[in-house]
Amino acid sequence: MDALAENTPCHNCAHTGLKDLSAFDDVDASFTEKNGRMPIGRYPIVDGTHLGLLVFHEFFSWAFAFLLLWQWLNRKRENWAFGSAGHVRVGRIATRVFMPLGVGAGLLMVVNRLQYDGHINNNFPNPLLARLITLYGLSFLACWSQALLTKWIFRGTAAIGCIFCLHLINIGLLIETYRWMITELATNPDEASKEWKICAEMCFIASAFFLWELSNLYVLVKHTHRKAGTLVVRGLDWVRHHRLNMTYITILTLFAPNLFFIHDTYWLFTEENGFSEHGIVWWGRMLWLLVPSVLIFLPQSMFFVAHLRAARGLESRG
Repeated sequence: MDALAENTPCHNCAHTGLKDLSAFDDVDASFTEKNGRMPIGRYPIVDGTHLGLLVFHEFFSWAFAFLLLWQWLNRKRENWAFGSAGHVRVGRIATRVFMPLGVGAGLLMVVNRLQYDGHINNNFPNPLLARLITLYGLSFLACWSQALLTKWIFRGTAAIGCIFCLHLINIGLLIETYRWMITELATNPDEASKEWKICAEMCFIASAFFLWELSNLYVLVKHTHRKAGTLVVRGLDWVRHHRLNMTYITILTLFAPNLFFIHDTYWLFTEENGFSEHGIVWWGRMLWLLVPSVLIFLPQSMFFVAHLRAARGLESRG
């Protein structure tokens, strides 16, 4: 969904009010002028690889989002209810085709983008952008593995070990992201600057990653046992585990377009429309991103508590 974060000159800049292309000092002007597009956001498409990955990422990410919405909206219909043949069939398509291709292309875009300097119109500092998108992609992969590959990915020491390592990497990356943001807040005296406001906002928003990363790791640790020299997962309520991780994936899926929408300072939240230079106030953006996530999670919170109690051995066995 990174297309929402890309804003580049179109074919006829005279009709767009864009500044001269010479301002885009980290972009090949001839490439941008020929291939530029203008979706919501501020980030330039830097080269042909970026453009190709962007199109690939957008197509499969939005296809995945559509299938995810379909699953939730049709969960009470007879032929599409949770656990039905139709539900499982759609889930497999989302799992094995759209999600890995969409997220994989997004992660490759980050790697490709890092070879260029930060752009004057970036809404996010490059070091923070790289950390957040990498964390987002890897956390998405971890929840995806937990939710949609459960019974067959948890077979054998190597598979279970990979999931353990992925969660540990994500937690380490999350800690590193907070280290960078807190350092920026502590050393940047200008509280009116774009960088300070972005870091203050993300310090609240990124805390959601702790919820599923730590809880998934805890549940996995408590339900993993050694049998005949091999790690196995036992006693896990697979249906509840799937439902919770699909909730996390829904939050992540909604978060991406919401993030780039609310940070748009080119089309919508501009000085011409009555906003400040940096768009909506940072706490307003924070609430816009947090409230939908809370509303999605609250109906599933009883399952979350029950899942943790079961991992601790406290859940009633009836």
